[in-house]
Amino acid sequence: MKLVKKKNDSDGRKSNANCNQIILDHFWHLSGSSEERRCRSVQIIVQNLTKQISNNQYNDLSYCLDRLIRGLTSSREFSRHGFCILLTELLQHFPEHTDVADVIKIAEKEFGHFKSDFDSELTIAWTLFISCLLKSKRITNDTDKEIITKLFENLFLIGCKKDYVEIIVCSLMNSFYEIFSDDKELFQEIVVDRLMKMDEHGNMLFKTYLILLCFQRFKLSKEYIVKNVYKSNSKDFTNIIKLIKETSKFQPNIHPIIELFTVLIKQIDGDNLDEYFSKLIEGIFKVDMVKTSLGFDIIPIMLDNVSHHSQIKTILSPTVIRLLIQTLSNKQHPLNKAALVLCNLLENYSLKIKDQTSLQIEFARCFIDKPGSINFDELSRSKLLFNILKNFSNDSIKEWISILMDLMIKQDNVVASDFYRVRCLQQITHLLKCYTGDDEFLMKNCKIFLVFTYFERFSEDLILDNDSGEKLKRFKYPISEKLRRQFKSSFQNVIVHLYAISSTVSTNSGSITFKNKLANQIEMLTQLKDFIMVLIKDKKLELVNKQISMKKFREVLLEINEKFDSIKTEENKCYVFRLFYLHFLIESFENLSDIQTILPDFNECFNRAFSDKNPKEKSSDPLWSDVLVDLLISLITKSKSTKNIILMTFKYLVPFISPIGIQSLNEAFVNDGTIEFEDEDMDDEEDDDDDDGDGEMETTDQIVDTDEDDDEDDDVLEDDTEPVDDEFKKNVLKALGSAAEHDDDGDDSDEVLSDSEMFKLDESLAQVFKQKYGEKKRQAEKASMIKSFKLRVLDLIKILIDHHPKLSVEIVFTILTNIFNFLKSNHSSKNLTALNNKCQQLLQQISKTNPVFIENEKIAKDDFENLLTVLLELQCKCKNMDLQKSFIALTSWLLSLSRNHLSENDLEFFHEHIERNLLNFFKRAHNEIKPEVFKTIIPQLYRENFFDSSFFEIINQFSSDDKVRPFKRCIALDILEGILKRISDDQKTESRLIEFGEKYQRELLETLKKSQQNEIKIINLYIQVLMVIDIFSLKTSENIKTDILQAINSLPKNFRRQINKQFVNKLKSIESN
Repeated sequence: MKLVKKKNDSDGRKSNANCNQIILDHFWHLSGSSEERRCRSVQIIVQNLTKQISNNQYNDLSYCLDRLIRGLTSSREFSRHGFCILLTELLQHFPEHTDVADVIKIAEKEFGHFKSDFDSELTIAWTLFISCLLKSKRITNDTDKEIITKLFENLFLIGCKKDYVEIIVCSLMNSFYEIFSDDKELFQEIVVDRLMKMDEHGNMLFKTYLILLCFQRFKLSKEYIVKNVYKSNSKDFTNIIKLIKETSKFQPNIHPIIELFTVLIKQIDGDNLDEYFSKLIEGIFKVDMVKTSLGFDIIPIMLDNVSHHSQIKTILSPTVIRLLIQTLSNKQHPLNKAALVLCNLLENYSLKIKDQTSLQIEFARCFIDKPGSINFDELSRSKLLFNILKNFSNDSIKEWISILMDLMIKQDNVVASDFYRVRCLQQITHLLKCYTGDDEFLMKNCKIFLVFTYFERFSEDLILDNDSGEKLKRFKYPISEKLRRQFKSSFQNVIVHLYAISSTVSTNSGSITFKNKLANQIEMLTQLKDFIMVLIKDKKLELVNKQISMKKFREVLLEINEKFDSIKTEENKCYVFRLFYLHFLIESFENLSDIQTILPDFNECFNRAFSDKNPKEKSSDPLWSDVLVDLLISLITKSKSTKNIILMTFKYLVPFISPIGIQSLNEAFVNDGTIEFEDEDMDDEEDDDDDDGDGEMETTDQIVDTDEDDDEDDDVLEDDTEPVDDEFKKNVLKALGSAAEHDDDGDDSDEVLSDSEMFKLDESLAQVFKQKYGEKKRQAEKASMIKSFKLRVLDLIKILIDHHPKLSVEIVFTILTNIFNFLKSNHSSKNLTALNNKCQQLLQQISKTNPVFIENEKIAKDDFENLLTVLLELQCKCKNMDLQKSFIALTSWLLSLSRNHLSENDLEFFHEHIERNLLNFFKRAHNEIKPEVFKTIIPQLYRENFFDSSFFEIINQFSSDDKVRPFKRCIALDILEGILKRISDDQKTESRLIEFGEKYQRELLETLKKSQQNEIKIINLYIQVLMVIDIFSLKTSENIKTDILQAINSLPKNFRRQINKQFVNKLKSIESN
């Protein structure tokens, strides 16, 4: 139907006097900056118009169309954006009531017929108007041919004459061409014939785009394309490159013709695609073009259209890589932002070609070949190469590692830092940790790392893989100490990765049993053991560490292997011992003396485990598992690799540990004085949880400067603010002797000390300084070691809790008591943050366990009460939020456990403690206990009518008392709301709800009348409590609700806006009813 004509007012503008006020109000929101609000207003206007049209009212629709089309010329805020959305929606929703011809007439009346001399406002208005018509899908091949022709001519003229909207017009032309998808004759008549008649002047870039679009959609002849696009000298792509260069004026936008050119050449001239890429890169990255981002923009387009992996190297040429490094490494470079965008696109491209190994390899090669480097990320100060390699498939990882190994082995010009080979190895390690394919490949590299880490000479016929017969290659240039250290780190990391993979391999049934996990891990480590046993038979073999006798080393390894082979049964404990022996064999390379020391004790555990046929006769002897626990505790502060062995294998020992062994763990955490540390144990592990150990992110400077002296330990001991030590000063002067006297005299004589006197002086001074600082440093090292030891013991306790088959209440209570005793004095210590965090994790873990009660355990009510007392005491003092959350969870856990073990009468102590702490919480000025504990525990603890409880009396008293500080009143209301949300309906009686509902309404009204801005929190908390009570469903006085609404309406506007809107709306609905 035709649009209803609206009357004009006196000045010729459309009148809005009769338009719906809701529509008028929401028109203002269409220009706002909030996208959500704009969309909401569009939705409301469309809904209102739909209702009107259903009642045959079209006046407002006509008004909206007039105003929207007229508004497309407005540049106010987001007017054009909002008006375009609504105009498109109206055209789409009301096709029967919006005639396209009439809508175009409105546009022609407002804007005039398009002319080349139009200003930007009218040009943009026409462009947006046509965009709305196309997006609404109202223009189809059934539309009047005259209308289609008119719209095409307008778009064509806009594109030819107005550069600033050309890219938008190109996009619209793409949509416009879809109209002719089923009518090629119409397309030929309206579009193609028009293009054939266009002259050779004007905007050739736009005209060429239209030709290419025609070719892509309707397959114009190749001859026509060559004549009008390639033109003369087609083989050097001169005209195409010239047109692409012209698109730089549209930066930072990318002209769509660039992609069409690439697709075109790939389709009709694929044999010359390499030449095209080469010429384009050469032309775009000339000196006069590198100041624009056009070069970086076209690279992803070219990469998406490569047909062979060799073309990638043509695109990412040395010129491109050099410029990329320069722009990424300099944030002030004008192309830095464009380079960062390119990085993201390159990373996405590497993911896109994940299944094409040849493309991935060639792609990565471009960044390590000159002018790139193996340390491309350091040169460019980015993570581009790292992220590209992270997207590698397993096949790509295999091939890339092979390339890197060849680069390392063939490197002959090695500098002192050996940086290139170290970086190659770090990259290999990173890739191996990402590898998820066959274990054989990981094992092969693990063997390589082992040999190059610990051996200097080996047989030239050393076979890595028996199936393939692959032999170990030798380095062209000798291995440096830096490279060997990296081999060691790589070996340890790959072993851990292999270990993790083997423990997650599922069985045929889909589940992994205790024996399955052990068997998988043992099978993996046995392959390495067999390789080592073959290796040590080589007579030419020499250890890197010359302090270790090769003969002794062979003896220890043979002894371990013999013990391993002697285990024949298939019991679970057999798997445990096999696993430990395998780890000891591997650890022998790193800590032979430690392994020699512990082997006799470990062998004794082994003998006890398998020779104790009648346990009753030897009941006085400790179990083998408990002895092994003591042994592992003594080893936990040894080397990092030893510690890792223990942490990886301890879970398999847990099922065999008796309460005596568990007690040993508890005592190890509690008793500092029982631990003796040797000098060699003083390593640098303060908290190995944050140490990945592979050194992959080590920078060039860090590698180069590894051998420099580091005096930081001594610097730490110096304190400029430390008071003067008169005794120390006296000792220094005494040591200086006559030298100090000469200095004090200020004598400029030539008298000097002899060499012998100077040596004596040095020794004396060294003794004085050692006396002052030596003990201090030793104590600091010991404290650090004790902290590290406790961290490791907590790790073992955590493993124990996770894997113990029957964790008893007595064991858990003992663990909790020890942790609580530690936290009492250390919860606020900054030096023990790592330990406190570990304790917090352990408490959180315990709160999720379900320990069992054992008949002979002596767990009384006093044990529960003592634990609760300490727990609440800690909550009152601790400021650590994470610990507080764990304490709350643990309090809830303790209550549940108490209910399972004690009678309801015996639970009275819980009531008393929570009530006492609730009172103290409100009365004491400084109390760190959190309201959340009362919100959580009280609903669980009190199962009867909550309003009759002493808890409610306390909370009600402090929430209503004006003498109580507003802060405490707010907390009381907050706790009340939290409890009311958690308690069941059985704990609420309607009469008490009504009683207290009216009480809180009166208190809310009194507070509102004060109308103080600082009481807004109390007001909203009262409202939240009333909402939880569901005051609107209770039979309470309606008058007080009216008074509350009036009091809210009388508040200042900025104050009123902060009040709960849902509550206010419900009050308004009651008043209107």
